[in-house]
Amino acid sequence: MQVKRSMHSVVYPASPSSGGVIELSGIDQIAPPHYMSILFFYADHAPAQEALQLLKRSLSQALSLYYPLAGRFREKINGELEIVCNDEGASFFEAWVDCGFDRFLPGFECSPEFDILGPPVDASADITSIPLLLVQITHFECGHVCLGVRLHHQVCDGLSASQFLSSWACLARRSIEMASDGGDSKVDVKVHHDRSLLRANNPPSPTDEHPEYQTHKRELPTSRPPCVSKVFSFTPSSIDDLRRQASSDVGRDHSRYEVLAAHLWRSIIRARELDPQQEIRFGMPVDGRKRLDPPLPEGYFGNAVFYAYTSCKAGELVGNSLSFAADLVKTAIAKVDNAHMRSAVDWIASQESIKSIVPAYTPFIDLAMTSWWRFPLCDQLDFVWGNPSHIRTTLFAFQGLVILFPSYAGSGHVDALVGLQATQMPKFEEYVRNS
Repeated sequence: MQVKRSMHSVVYPASPSSGGVIELSGIDQIAPPHYMSILFFYADHAPAQEALQLLKRSLSQALSLYYPLAGRFREKINGELEIVCNDEGASFFEAWVDCGFDRFLPGFECSPEFDILGPPVDASADITSIPLLLVQITHFECGHVCLGVRLHHQVCDGLSASQFLSSWACLARRSIEMASDGGDSKVDVKVHHDRSLLRANNPPSPTDEHPEYQTHKRELPTSRPPCVSKVFSFTPSSIDDLRRQASSDVGRDHSRYEVLAAHLWRSIIRARELDPQQEIRFGMPVDGRKRLDPPLPEGYFGNAVFYAYTSCKAGELVGNSLSFAADLVKTAIAKVDNAHMRSAVDWIASQESIKSIVPAYTPFIDLAMTSWWRFPLCDQLDFVWGNPSHIRTTLFAFQGLVILFPSYAGSGHVDALVGLQATQMPKFEEYVRNS
């Protein structure tokens, strides 16, 4: 697959923001310093010129509401970041490729070619000059399109990103409705930009230990074995089977997420064939919006995820039943309550350098899992040419990470993108399907 031609423009907010500076919270500061890259494939035909104008016009309206995405980072003296709301806009690319959707059928397996479907990013650019939002619409020869979006993770988390995307699509649909019925183009969108709600105490006073974080850089091997990724689809009935399996010996109820996370973790550790005495960790972002007391306001735009963390010996995990792993996951998530999250905010603020804080994670041993499963992406990303048929990411060759996406197959269906060493993937496939 090759890009035949492409065009670049800048989309500015439809109305100027109030300006000023947004102080990032500690949770924003320790978010991964890179873009969330999401691809939405649309199987319905979208007329090229009409699609382009509709996307740009509605994006301009959306940026008036989510104006931090039209700003730029600024680095403070201590190295922390803040957002200058200067309305410099988002980058918008339009591209044409020399193939059709049939290249990715039947299941849209992740491919290294997916990277060109995401808007290009200059990795060498100064962080204060890069757009915080980049978009690309790619036209295929079959008439279908892919919408690629990159949002900088230190601006917002996955839930905020999904709310922005849903609002953008809603504005696009409303603009078409307005053209036909002459109604009001406004939509009811709640956006809350006050990040002081996650401010630490002064002085900070953490009340818990926080082994889920570490204050030193991960030591990566100088040479890495080849890695690959693959999508595994789970139906509602297959997840229910896991729930029954997890509760059969102890009678404890587990959520669908808990049993799926436990099943994937156990299967990955089995495929890695680690020393049974090796300590392994499993980490998951947990949304704190409704867990905080008082809860964050509806539409809070920023990062509000905390890190649930559990650990055990590799031999314990693979030698015990699924319920053992599911209990570890359940307990780790339950620990992320108001007291723990407020303590985490203070612990982050109490560190000498906030830029040194990362989740506790050792490559090739530990596992991290992030979930977009319950975000309203499959059914609320209709820009008037239908909902996306598949949701994917530009990531391909990686390991130690699982991303859960909502599936085009319908409610309750899940697509799990799993990255592993190439030699471990066949073993994982066997375990995840037959355990």
